[in-house]
Parts: sequence; structure tokens; C-alpha cells
Amino acid sequence: MNQKRDYVASIEKNYGLEYGKDSLSIQDSAIKYFNKFVIVDDLLATGGTAGCVCDILKDKNKEVLALSVIIELTK
Repeated sequence: MNQKRDYVASIEKNYGLEYGKDSLSIQDSAIKYFNKFVIVDDLLATGGTAGCVCDILKDKNKEVLALSVIIELTK
């Protein structure tokens, strides 16, 4: 997934962060031939980014098998 860029035939979704809003986009062709995904996120704070990725994939009828997080922020 990438921060907003000018891609041809891309999927874009906005999401909320602890400190504001952002958006992610991915090229349709990058996921076209794949149906199952594992999401890896380096830092989990609010879950907004991981949730957005899941939403994008589910909107394209893709299956999310798992989410792996390296660091989870707590209070």
C-alpha cells in the first residue's frame, strides 16, 4: 500500500488517524491475480491503517488471512 500518488487504475480509501486523516491507494493490477493476503504493519496505534488496507481488499472481494504487527502502542 502507498500514500496517495497518481496511479493509473488505482483504488483509494480515506481513513482516520489518531492525529488526523490520511488515505491509502494501490494499483488494481498489483492485486488482480491474488485472492488471499496477509497484512504486515510495523506500528499499530489506532488500527486505522491496517483497517483501511483490510477494507480496500475486502471491497475488491479479496480475503485477508491474517494481520501481523511488529509494535503495538499502548497508553
